[in-house]
Amino acid sequence: MKIVLNLISANTGGQVTRARSFLDRVIECSPNLELVVFKIAGAMPELISRKGIEVLEVDIDSNSRFFALRRMLWENIQMLPLLSKINTDVYLSFSHYLPVKKLGIPTVVAVSNLAPFSNAAYHSERLWGRVRLIILRRTIIFSAQRASEVIALSSKCKKVLIENDVSAAKIKVIPNGVDRVRDSINLREELRGRENPYILSVSHFYRYKNFEQLINAYAILPSNVRNQWRLKIVGKFYDQGYTNELKILAERLEIEDRVDFISGLYREELHEMYLGATVFVFSSLIENSPNILLEAMAYGIPTISNGNDPMPEFGGDAVTYFKSQDNDDLATKIASILDDKSLLDKMSLQAKNQSSLFSWDRFTNDVIGLCSLVSKSNLH
Repeated sequence: MKIVLNLISANTGGQVTRARSFLDRVIECSPNLELVVFKIAGAMPELISRKGIEVLEVDIDSNSRFFALRRMLWENIQMLPLLSKINTDVYLSFSHYLPVKKLGIPTVVAVSNLAPFSNAAYHSERLWGRVRLIILRRTIIFSAQRASEVIALSSKCKKVLIENDVSAAKIKVIPNGVDRVRDSINLREELRGRENPYILSVSHFYRYKNFEQLINAYAILPSNVRNQWRLKIVGKFYDQGYTNELKILAERLEIEDRVDFISGLYREELHEMYLGATVFVFSSLIENSPNILLEAMAYGIPTISNGNDPMPEFGGDAVTYFKSQDNDDLATKIASILDDKSLLDKMSLQAKNQSSLFSWDRFTNDVIGLCSLVSKSNLH
């Protein structure tokens, strides 16, 4: 079986994590598979052609203001004759988009973004952000309706797609996995006596990540709690306007000297940051398959999360959930957990165990199995 995997949208965040994890395992999972990968020139530089995988680079500037438009033009014009030359069995995309013209081969599309379907995410945006979400919503539905099979990264995603007239029969729920972190609980125990403990939150800076609720909740914690635990928020400042608003909010609340805004970290640095955190707070209003939540749990960090779906689908009983927009509820739960050493230990172990239910090996096997099924169906 030959699969074309379109990764030209995989430039940052969960898209890159999913792409790397899949490609690291795909040939071992299916030794006879032939995989042709489209990616942006310069993106994921470690991804090069090797046995079973041919990498073709597309020359589009991913930092361009009009990247999305240029990507769609390439997919609708230049990609089509390229696909006919490759003579592939299945077209696979993790970026929830299909060209307007039918490709003439089975197509498998993964829907990876639920923000366009969230009223909370929509109302958190400014005008251009709302327009962007409306466009994304329409392209996702249009692509999912036309795809041969659709991968939903959560049961919540499947429910949303069905509500938007995508056939339930062709939707397969395949959640993301998470990398195992060896000895993380022991390593965290060794760091517990550090002089500057902190509360940690990690996500790229977009408005639907809801960092303002976390900052407001932190501000109403008892002063002795704030004096002992700093708040560290880590992520790339993709929405600079939103980032500036958060910094102004911290200043207005007179906690700017206790809140650190950290503009992204390399994996090794983020590893150390996870290990040193006392508590992790995941404040996002909407996710599809919350990679960062799973990462924090894999490190065995006692975790507090927004209770919106699909977070409970992934955190289960191992995570404490707070109500969106209820700052007092979040502050109360942070303070009560920090004040209870035995609860911290219990939540750490529960988080670690819960994360083990999600595997990149299982994700890769299920995706390849779905592609194989749709390829065989096309032969009959």
